[in-house]
Amino acid sequence: MGMGGACIVSSRGSDAIGWNPAGLAVGSAGDLVFTHARPFQLISFTSAGFTARLREGLLMGGGFQASGDDVLREHQLSVSLGYDLSSRIRGCYTGVGLRMKHAVFGDDEEASGNVSGHAVGYGVDLGVLVRVSPLISTGLVLRDVLNTVSWNSSTQGTYAQSVPARLVLGCALVGFQPVRVEVDWEKSLYSDTHDCIRVGAEAILLNRLFLRAGWVQDSAGEDPSYSAGLGVRLDRLRTADVEVDVAYSLHALGNTVYASLRLRLK
Repeated sequence: MGMGGACIVSSRGSDAIGWNPAGLAVGSAGDLVFTHARPFQLISFTSAGFTARLREGLLMGGGFQASGDDVLREHQLSVSLGYDLSSRIRGCYTGVGLRMKHAVFGDDEEASGNVSGHAVGYGVDLGVLVRVSPLISTGLVLRDVLNTVSWNSSTQGTYAQSVPARLVLGCALVGFQPVRVEVDWEKSLYSDTHDCIRVGAEAILLNRLFLRAGWVQDSAGEDPSYSAGLGVRLDRLRTADVEVDVAYSLHALGNTVYASLRLRLK
């Protein structure tokens, strides 16, 4: 949080569910996180996630997201698996994620002549992490490699379509503690989309305070966006470690405040 979305290599635990499912295999079980935000100061966004160990080297993550307003409200249920391949391929981890999606639109009673309906669909993500050296890790995520969305509209009836797949490559300097830097490149796969570069950095102070910053720029030449974040690891409770995070993002469409609470169960 606060690193501009440059997270496909460094995300661990519940965070890996949304960024790179391979990160589940590097994290620990018993991780719970709750997040709330108001993107662009327009709509509400709430999410929750958890991790659990199925067996040695295989971890599962589950998550739920809800966002939107009466014009468009979206829900997403995620289930991801991360597998530790390092016993066969040194420093290699893989993951797969399934996202079930549901949306309702046009429930705004104040709007006249609005289009209403609903949609259901799914998306499959594939991820890989490779520890190249003690200092450098790399990652790759293919989002929505398989997907479909079925719509039921009051004006167009029932129809189905796919959403564009996305390829993200990342590289992180992880061995220069207490500083971590990551660069992610979202490669355009279609002629009508653009590449995007995300850069994020984190500094850890006294093993309790986390300072973060991020920068995002796409190849279309639009104004870049910036973000900053702060995390605090509180004193250990009897059954869990607690971490509180806040972040602020500056964007041309509007600014966003994020807040999250993380529990790492013992």
